[in-house]
Parts: sequence; C-alpha cells; structure tokens
Amino acid sequence: VDQFVSKEELNKYGIYPSQFARSTGFQKGDKIISINGETNYKYEELIAPNVLLGDPAYQILRDKDTLDIQIALNFSENEGAEFMLYPNAPCEVNYILPGKPANRTGLISGDIITHIESNEVNSLEEIKEKLKIYSGDEVQVKFNRNGDLDTLRVEVLSDGTIGFVATSLVEFTHSSKSIGVSLKEGVTMPFTLVMLNIRGLSKLLGGEDQVNRKVSGPIRIASLYTNSATRFFRISALFMAILAFWDLMPFPKSAILKSFPIIWEVLTKNKIAYKSFKNIQRVGWYIIAALMAITIMNDILMIL
Repeated sequence: VDQFVSKEELNKYGIYPSQFARSTGFQKGDKIISINGETNYKYEELIAPNVLLGDPAYQILRDKDTLDIQIALNFSENEGAEFMLYPNAPCEVNYILPGKPANRTGLISGDIITHIESNEVNSLEEIKEKLKIYSGDEVQVKFNRNGDLDTLRVEVLSDGTIGFVATSLVEFTHSSKSIGVSLKEGVTMPFTLVMLNIRGLSKLLGGEDQVNRKVSGPIRIASLYTNSATRFFRISALFMAILAFWDLMPFPKSAILKSFPIIWEVLTKNKIAYKSFKNIQRVGWYIIAALMAITIMNDILMIL
C-alpha cells in the first residue's frame, strides 16, 4: 500500500517553506502547479533527493500570479538539508508532556493552535519557528478548542518548546500496488538509492566550501555537517551501501580486502595460501588504522 499526500490536498493549504527555501523565492501559502513540467505529482516528490539533485524548476501559484522558481543547491554548504517545503496544514495537539508549560497552563489534547502572539500560524514547522523567537520568555497562544477560540499565556523553554506533541491534519491518500509492481520496486530500490547517494556525493565533493582544506578526516567532516548530522549519516550510509553492493558481485570472497587474493589468483593462476590470505587482511586493517591515526594527528596539529 502506497501512502502519500496528493497535489490536491497539498494545495488546499499551500506550502510552508523553510527559512532557506524562503531565501530562494518561496513564500508561505504558495501552491505548486508543476515541478520540472510535471503537473501530476505527490508532495513527497517536491523534496525527493533525485529531484533536488537535478536543480529543479517549480511553477507556483501565488494569489493570482503564476511564477517560476528554479533552484540550484550547493550540497557542500549543506543547502540540500536546509531546503524544505512543508504542507501548510494546521496541526492538532495530541499529547501534552507532563510538567511542561503547556501542561501547567491548560493546553489539552485536541487543541488546534492558530496564533503565536499576533502571528497566524498553521503548520507545526511554523509554530516551532515562531516559538523559537520567544525562547525563555512568555508568549500568547491562541487556539481552537471544539470550535471555540481561547487564549493562554505560556512560558517558552530555552530550547524553544512549550511541551506538546502534535499531528498535522493533512490527509493522506492510500493506493494499493500489485505484487508485480511491489517486487519490481523492492528489487530496484536499493540500487536506486546507491545511485542517488553517488550523485549526492559527487555534488558534495565537487562544490565549494569554506572549510580549511588542510584539515581532513573527522574534524573536516564535523565542520561540513555541524548543522545537520542527518546529512552526514546519509553520506556515511553510502559507503555501507557500496560494501553491500560489492558483495553482490558475481564472484566469491568479494569484500574489498578479499579482492586482492582474487586478483592474485587470476594473474598467477595459483591459489593463495590461507595463511597468506589472513596476513593480507591483517596488513590491510593495520594500514587503515595507521591512516586514521595519521589523519587525526594531522588535524590536531593544524588546529594547534
């Protein structure tokens, strides 16, 4: 079963762009007409990796005006992780955290927050963004409870939260897939993900960034991904995917360190001794450990 937000449901509310997406030209309430000329789309396709990696062109409806926005993300500066288009749908409080300000001031499950101070808010992302502004202060929250509007003053914690969990009221469309389609997608998806990660990595390595290029290894990685650990783990997952893909190659003992004995056997037509094979593996791990140690020491010396 496929679950997605349809174009019609998304455009019932329009989109709420992240702060970075707003800098590229999007505004709250914009309705997406097409993406790369495709008019029949799912919400998830607006921010899909294969779309963002291709410098997508969005056609939007803003009030009565039709506008074109094309973006080119610099993945070396983490722009891919910062670009998001959320459904601008209202959200409903479904759980109040005990002992938190929302609990102490009287918010309850089922409330729909409509305003933070004088700012009308819809999506959970917009509520979070507005609450951040008032971190450590009190804020006026207006909400809808069973059709009646009410107002409370709530303390905002230092992390920009007031202590509730909410659910977007956007509706999902469900569609069933045949066994054939499911099998096809299940088989092709791992390879598609590998190719997407390779494209992302090539953009990352090919872009310009501000990190000191004398610094490498863990310290350089930390510098690149300070604002988004998620992006770091995605790139890290690429290497794991490559290892898994390598093991699917049509020859035995296909892990990287085991490839050297295979090459030896192909070239010499002789089987390598098991003891020699284990020694090669051991030397390989020693080399990797030494390179890691040298890289970390180099980083420390560069910083000092």
